[in-house]
Amino acid sequence: MEKKKLITALMVGCMAFLPANADSTIDSNITGGTGIHNSAGETMTVNKGVTISGNNGDYSGGIWNEGNLIIQEGTKDSHVTFSGNKNSSPWGGGGAIYSYASGTEISIGNYTSFEDNNKGVNVPAAGAVYVGNATQLTIGDYVNFSGNSAGQGNSPGIGGAMYIENSATTIGQAINVESNTAASGGGLFISNPNGSTATIGAGAVFTKNEALTGDGGALVSDMTNLTISSGARFEDNIAAGNGGAISTAQTFGTEQAGKVTIGDGAQFINNVAKNGNGGAIYNTTNVEIQGGTFTGNSATNSGGAIYNTATVNVNGATFSENKAANGGALYNAQNATASLQDVTFSAASGDASNSIYNAGSVTTASTDSNVNIFSSNITTVKDWTYTGNNVVEGAIDGSGTITNEGNATFAGNNSQYTGSFTQSVAGAETTVTGTFFGGTSKVSNGTLNWETQTGIPSGGSLNIT
Repeated sequence: MEKKKLITALMVGCMAFLPANADSTIDSNITGGTGIHNSAGETMTVNKGVTISGNNGDYSGGIWNEGNLIIQEGTKDSHVTFSGNKNSSPWGGGGAIYSYASGTEISIGNYTSFEDNNKGVNVPAAGAVYVGNATQLTIGDYVNFSGNSAGQGNSPGIGGAMYIENSATTIGQAINVESNTAASGGGLFISNPNGSTATIGAGAVFTKNEALTGDGGALVSDMTNLTISSGARFEDNIAAGNGGAISTAQTFGTEQAGKVTIGDGAQFINNVAKNGNGGAIYNTTNVEIQGGTFTGNSATNSGGAIYNTATVNVNGATFSENKAANGGALYNAQNATASLQDVTFSAASGDASNSIYNAGSVTTASTDSNVNIFSSNITTVKDWTYTGNNVVEGAIDGSGTITNEGNATFAGNNSQYTGSFTQSVAGAETTVTGTFFGGTSKVSNGTLNWETQTGIPSGGSLNIT
């Protein structure tokens, strides 16, 4: 007959080791002790309304799990709470939950709250939840992570709220990740080099998280295929290094495949890379942005909104009031590729240039009758190709190659551009209402509409064949 242990008494001052081969249910508060342990092969259920708080244990202050773990679904008014737990030992990780066992399944129910938990000394990973090698990690809707921290003093760790490794992960809607801190991945650090995927549900909020010495103020996606569903908000996150909100930097091992997909309606607001690049996003792999806004993000170095060293595809996004020393909105690095479709880059505002710097390859496109609007300045020293519909109101400078294969209107002062311009595709159309390019230009096909009183800049040339 299957054994089942029901723990109903208030547990204080001890680590509870449950009987072998006994599934268990936690039905009352666990406070001020050294937490509880769920052994391999067992299933532990923590019932709605339980509070696990103020514990300080080895491996985890709250629950050290080696089996299957179920945190029961709650409601806004009655749910499981992990608060003020700490793992100050040299072992394990996760101030609230530590689980590093193959083949396990972990379910954290709706409205569960993790508050002010900490993983301290030595390999300090995950202020609240550390999950590794799980078959499945499921986190429900409206789960809260606030005030958690990885590390202590001058030794911050990784994953202020969560550290997830080699675990297929599904996170529900409207999670709140707020005011968590770590060295890197102030809110979440996820590393799935084994190919496990991860999904964060619609309406996620990451705000006021901080990477104290490294990258990814809100989250680091390391060698992971991560999908962030529609309506996410990243606001007021800070990284000491790169990626005020998101970093895809390959922190461990060699650079491997990984992709971050960000759903429609995402908001990136006032995120900061204090001493690095990418105020909102720092990308070294593959990022796809399916729509949203980038407003008021900043980087001390380059890429106030986005810094790209690999591949970034931006579809339907608006950029405004972003700033950096180079590329106030977007910095596309050498050998990097950026695709911009149905985008708007607003004009400079105050010290926020919202500009674009391209040292790699940029291609524009548009759907239906949509128009890409570039009202801020562009510096391109490599390859830029216009397809679709484009209105370029800002000035272009640099010394690269510009090709028009669609419809492009150039309304700014482009006299400082000394590279080449080419239009050779049938059906392409260039309209000049500002000052044309100062470099070598050739139009051998399509249409050229000259609607300006300004001639070719000194040193420039235009060859029409």
